[in-house]
Amino acid sequence: MEFDIKNLPYKASRLRVTEEISKVLHAHPGHFVTDPKRLPNFEVKLNYQQDVPTRNDGTGTLMVTNDIGRKFYGLYCRGKIRVEIDGRRLTFYPNGQLVEKGLALKLQRARFMDPKIEQKHQQILDTLEDLFLVSKVQIGQLF
Repeated sequence: MEFDIKNLPYKASRLRVTEEISKVLHAHPGHFVTDPKRLPNFEVKLNYQQDVPTRNDGTGTLMVTNDIGRKFYGLYCRGKIRVEIDGRRLTFYPNGQLVEKGLALKLQRARFMDPKIEQKHQQILDTLEDLFLVSKVQIGQLF
């Protein structure tokens, strides 16, 4: 199930939004966590501005499984849960689209990765992305 997110701060990153939504979805004891070892997985995608690719345009998409999505939207409409970033309350609207089949399987089966761990992982990948040059290659045995 997909939800449109509106009223995002323009400087909020995807990891920051993920962290704030996870505080609601992963509150234990809460509405969504039955086993503290198995947290519900979700995906956040922000829509970035054309002229400034580092800032979002205030909108995004939250992708969750159908059962968590129905429960999330029911609690959100009743005012029992709210997500705030920098004092701005995020608004969620179902957009009527289903999550792609591959992503739905990932959300059901894969464990949730903490945004801080994901950021460290991305930093490691960025440092390894630089090319290195090899000056000599030896093929065969060296005596």
